[in-house]
Amino acid sequence: MMSLQGPSDTLRSPPPLPPRPGGLRPSSPLPRPTSAQSSDFRDDERSSRLSPTIENDTVSDDEAGMSEQQLRQLYDDEEIERFLNLFSAYVTEVRLPETPETDLNPPGPLYSAASLSQLVLGDGSGEDTNSVNKSLESLHSESETIQLLKRSLAEEIAFRYVMPNLPSPRPRPPFTIGRLRLTTQRLYLAAEPVYLHFFDRMAKLATWKDRNKSLMYCTLFWTLWWYNLLLPALVMRIFCSLARRKLFPYPTLNELREHRQEIIRANEFGEQVSARLDTTSTFGMKEMWRLFKLFNKSKKNKVKAFAKDTGRDQATEGLETDEDDGALHEDTTVLENASDGKEATDLKRVALHSMNEVADLHERVRNIFIWRRPASSRIYAMAIFFIFVATLVLPAQYLSKLTYFVLGSFYWHIIPIIAALPAEDRARLPPAFSDVPTDADYAMELISQRVAAGLDITPLKSNKNKNKSSKQQHSRSRTLDLDSDVDSIRSIRTNHKQSKSEDGKAKAPIDWKKWGDRLAVGKALADGGKRLMIGKHNSESDFSTDSLASRAHIFSPGQFETITETHTYPAQHSSAPGLITVTNTTLFFTPIISQDPKLIVPLSSIKGVKKTGMLKGLNISWNETSTDGTKVQNEEKFLWVGDRDELFARLVSTEGGKRWLNV
Repeated sequence: MMSLQGPSDTLRSPPPLPPRPGGLRPSSPLPRPTSAQSSDFRDDERSSRLSPTIENDTVSDDEAGMSEQQLRQLYDDEEIERFLNLFSAYVTEVRLPETPETDLNPPGPLYSAASLSQLVLGDGSGEDTNSVNKSLESLHSESETIQLLKRSLAEEIAFRYVMPNLPSPRPRPPFTIGRLRLTTQRLYLAAEPVYLHFFDRMAKLATWKDRNKSLMYCTLFWTLWWYNLLLPALVMRIFCSLARRKLFPYPTLNELREHRQEIIRANEFGEQVSARLDTTSTFGMKEMWRLFKLFNKSKKNKVKAFAKDTGRDQATEGLETDEDDGALHEDTTVLENASDGKEATDLKRVALHSMNEVADLHERVRNIFIWRRPASSRIYAMAIFFIFVATLVLPAQYLSKLTYFVLGSFYWHIIPIIAALPAEDRARLPPAFSDVPTDADYAMELISQRVAAGLDITPLKSNKNKNKSSKQQHSRSRTLDLDSDVDSIRSIRTNHKQSKSEDGKAKAPIDWKKWGDRLAVGKALADGGKRLMIGKHNSESDFSTDSLASRAHIFSPGQFETITETHTYPAQHSSAPGLITVTNTTLFFTPIISQDPKLIVPLSSIKGVKKTGMLKGLNISWNETSTDGTKVQNEEKFLWVGDRDELFARLVSTEGGKRWLNV
């Protein structure tokens, strides 16, 4: 088991993991920018994992040549990329939180059809109506009394006071290999630096590896024990760790390097887990075959219906029997089974949800200590300091009684109330430290801050980092043949993704921002020329001032950046292909064949954004005010959007990311 202490300029081999190739990878944790090629974490994205067999000298040489300021900038950029990838993977739909009308009273009585018919039947006179109302009121009061008598105190508290105040349910995300890989990385990054480092130090102290250090801690322990100060010292140690990051908010140089190595090992571990659970390339073939059979099945059903109408039932009777027997298998060819497919799917979702909850808890605790949200960290710091004073002043007898009181109250009174809630309502209970953001929540806040400051969502790479990345690409290409631990299919797909061009550089992802700007400028010039040719502008001054210049700030962000900040994205609307343009206040969609925007949506009226489809589609829900003053909710569907993740993040963060609810 390795030690995380010692000189930072020399690299150590990572701790033993489940079957994994050796060596470290000196790349950023998630080096792909947040673009259209890094959103869904599907097979094509997962196949672009880099070979992990890299010489350790590459990392040490690169870090040794960096100044502290450069290393801090690199650390910030890598953290931003990691947060953006978490945001892309875990935030797929957002909507504005709505306050549903909840009934604070317990549910009313249930009446049978016979009792209601006996009460309602009559000649329609007023006396009958009054008698019916009185009977209903008496029956309602009697039913309420019976329900109250049957309920226990815990059930009454749960149904009357707890359920109406619970937040909206948090849906469990579907199981995917990409989410499993990211969740494994988060768990490894949360557990390895803390638990491994702690138990390694405890083992060294217990075995007296360093006699002077062990003697010092041994003397300190028994001294604190003699004066009954062990518990106050432990609480004070926690408080000092929390206060240290407030006084010294930025990590030291050694901590930066150690954190980079931890991220590299976490990324390595997650990739190895997903590589062994991945279904390789046969998944895509089976999925295509399944879709073909489902499509062919619908055509056969139409043929059978036509044959039945024309009296040819006997000719198709045998086919119907065979197809009905195999219909169940046609829908369950991939990762599904007629007997246990649903249970296996539910089990995988529950396992992924449990891993996410554990990772969220660790991230929230870590974010408390690094002051991600200063208001929450300040509250917990005051609570820890209060506990320190209580443990220092109160005698041990009162401390033990207070501890037993808290544990007994939770065991005998809180747990029955939680158990009285239905399963779907227990899932609505807020997690521990819910006021502290996870890394995905912090990513949404970080994107909002970068958008408000006018910065790019994805940090730009410096030339030095680009050169280093190019060298690392060559190093990875030389070590691909040494990765015998990964199956051949994955190696072929990795070689295909990392194929080099003639000049020796790796193929870069599509820069949708550049192509969107070019398309915007070309469309603006073409529209202006078309209007000039058809004679809509009688004078050159009228054309230049009223038409092109007045509309170019919508479509040409590079040329008229001083007027307003715009961002353009090529997209395929449900009606026609065109260009999405986003300003600080409005979203426009202009078809290619049109000169005027077909869709104008104020960002303040957007109520929900959702990623859809395998083609990187996007659905936007927004409220439109009609002529009579009523609000009508519309939904615009884009089948494909270039750089969908950046557009999604910009729509979420432009009007304030904190008000959105992650669905």
